[in-house]
Amino acid sequence: MNKYDVAIIGGGPAGLSAAFIIASASKHLEEAMNRNIIIIDAGHSDALKAKFHNVSGLPFGIEGKEALELTKSKLENFPNIKFVEGNVKHISEDKDYVIEYRDFEDKNKEFVVSDNLVLATGFRRWNIKGLDVPLKEFERSENPTRVSIENTDFKVRDNLYVCGLLSGVSSQWDIVAGSGSQVGVHIISKWAGSWKVVHDKNEV
Repeated sequence: MNKYDVAIIGGGPAGLSAAFIIASASKHLEEAMNRNIIIIDAGHSDALKAKFHNVSGLPFGIEGKEALELTKSKLENFPNIKFVEGNVKHISEDKDYVIEYRDFEDKNKEFVVSDNLVLATGFRRWNIKGLDVPLKEFERSENPTRVSIENTDFKVRDNLYVCGLLSGVSSQWDIVAGSGSQVGVHIISKWAGSWKVVHDKNEV
């Protein structure tokens, strides 16, 4: 099984933002260097069905599918991020997280291991078996079927984080993406042993 430092379940705005923060830090922060990240995405992001007129950094009126593809195109700048499509079926938790996922035809089964796990699967369902998480009703919607995971500043417990709508934040691209960025900062700060904010800088 391939081993990663961070596994992110969900490739929407939150999951991608968390990955970008961590991967960018690897250029500047010694503790983040040589860290590998995997994103496993089932293609269910709510952003796919949206149209955006209120997102900083995205063209006005962009369709959600195009917005996600534009955001995902940044992955090519980060060789330490691997993006795969698949449905996560089971996660076991011991010293590390063992993640089982399958292709969209539900045939080929893959396993990966990760030290840190980030859940960014959205608020429509929680159907991943094996992982014990404290679920509650999503409070920012009139739909009682929406779910979130109890957390403190996006941390569920040691080495387990949640971001995006599953963390209970409002359904706005910038807010959802920001929650993923905060998770990224949490993880690199844990590695460093103190709070770190990494900004890419022009070379002098």
